[in-house]
Amino acid sequence: MSTAYPTQRICIHLWLLWMIGAALVVAPSAPAHEKPSEKEVWAFRTHLRPTIDGVLDDEDWARATPATGFILIEPEEGVAATNQTFIHVLYDADYLYIGLNMMDAEPGNIKGRIMQRDGRFAPLDLVGLVLDTYHDHQNAYGFYINAYGVQNDFRVENDGAGGWGGIDQSWDGIWQAETHVHDHGWSAEIAIPFKTLRFPELDQHTWGINVQRIERTYTENSNWAFISRDDRYLLKVSKAGHLHGLEDIKPGLHLEVLPYATGGYGNVGSRSTEGWSSDFGLDLKYSIASNLTLDTTFNPDFAHIEADENQINLTRFELFLEEKRPFFLEGQQLFTAMDLFYSRRISDPDAGAKITGKIGKNSLGMIAARNRPADGEGDHPHFGVLRLKRDLGVNSSIGALVVGKDGPLGQQAVGSDLVLSVDDNAKLFLNSAMSFGADIDQDNKMYSGSFRYNSDRFPFGIRGSWIEPKFNVDQIGFIPHDADVGEREFSALVPVLPSPIAHPSDLSLTPDRNASVG
Repeated sequence: MSTAYPTQRICIHLWLLWMIGAALVVAPSAPAHEKPSEKEVWAFRTHLRPTIDGVLDDEDWARATPATGFILIEPEEGVAATNQTFIHVLYDADYLYIGLNMMDAEPGNIKGRIMQRDGRFAPLDLVGLVLDTYHDHQNAYGFYINAYGVQNDFRVENDGAGGWGGIDQSWDGIWQAETHVHDHGWSAEIAIPFKTLRFPELDQHTWGINVQRIERTYTENSNWAFISRDDRYLLKVSKAGHLHGLEDIKPGLHLEVLPYATGGYGNVGSRSTEGWSSDFGLDLKYSIASNLTLDTTFNPDFAHIEADENQINLTRFELFLEEKRPFFLEGQQLFTAMDLFYSRRISDPDAGAKITGKIGKNSLGMIAARNRPADGEGDHPHFGVLRLKRDLGVNSSIGALVVGKDGPLGQQAVGSDLVLSVDDNAKLFLNSAMSFGADIDQDNKMYSGSFRYNSDRFPFGIRGSWIEPKFNVDQIGFIPHDADVGEREFSALVPVLPSPIAHPSDLSLTPDRNASVG
């Protein structure tokens, strides 16, 4: 980082946005969207582990007090579902058991689709739930199953602000689910090991929970804790109900070790040297605490990773490639703020370590990695990333991000971001950043802001950005623009037709970072 830019000015740049955000969020008169859901369900501790076969005939299912009262999103918002669903919750020292009984006046109409796990669900008969294990009204684990027991799981962040395209579907938890069609509808049994989830170590727990059902007979979409059409998603964690009664449970060790080794002997080609060859590497994941995870990698092997899809690029800018490597997937959404860090810049790492987690309202992420040198880089370049974010109020947050790469092509960048939830449907996003490299200490800033209003009938958004000529993160981030040319942009999005209700049939969709936005 250039010494020509005083440290004091960097601190002022970062903290100014923090101060503005804090002042706005802690302003008097709490907004209406802070009112918590009144829906509650209690977990019953069992000493008789139920058989997971989709049939709720085990003795303790009858002892668990069921919760019901599902409310429609469509076709008629806010009224009781025609076919109700009943939620039962059991637990023991190792598992959380959820029994769901979906009533249906015409069980012959129940339909599903056989597909691979995490495939795209058709909008037929299915049921899903989210579990907010930290009860922070922002983050949750998601689980879906259809009438044939096909599973889909993911993680939700930022109260589902990114919709189905913004979920972390790279997460694959260990859990079991079975379904059964009976004379009055269909039922499902789900067993989730506590070691699959992360949650604080407390004597007593209250988790957020919500359940969604889409049923074919009357083409209804309903939720247990009401979610309006404007909110649209089960991913709206802040609208979830409450799960009480969990006591004396532990999250488990959370240790995962993935070593590999290869070897061979041969002489291929006239220039090859006959003899033995070998290679080995190791990936390790360990929960330092219930809310902090350490990932390390040494000489990782990405041969088993799915190849990037072929794309045709008709622009003068490079294409954005989705991250698929396991080491970078854990907590990846925490590091994507302002696009100052693009993990594919670490193209061929030979060693790396990462810490991600959440302590109270504070999210933390750190990455240190060494890349094998490319042409012109000489020694191994090192990358470092530090991300801090704090939740403020409901669906609001403020954060800072520092990214750096050393070596002849080194770059550094520092930025701050604010997400302010004005009400249930409106959000304001403010970002600011500076880049450093090659003794650049002026005309090196970027500012951007956007406002989004989500509504079933009249959604709209506006966005503006200002990039100064010397701002450049092409070695560490992904903000394509012409070198040494300043840019100012303003855009607005006003759909001509009302937005359709999003279904979990879109679970496999992800945002297209290469698409132009108008």
